[in-house]
Amino acid sequence: MRVVPFMRYKWWFLGSLAAVTVFAAITVFVVGLDLGIDFRGGVRMQVALEHDASVDDIRKLV
Repeated sequence: MRVVPFMRYKWWFLGSLAAVTVFAAITVFVVGLDLGIDFRGGVRMQVALEHDASVDDIRKLV
């Protein structure tokens, strides 16, 4: 069985991890997060009414 000396490569691993973390942080700040459909819910409707209506009247119609 071959023994892999992981601790010999610790600085390479830490440097790679730091580079990936910095890249991810820059990408989040530049591009922004796409929160996806999980944070977009409901339906937005605009309706023109001929007369004033209360919220309860609208809820009864919907």
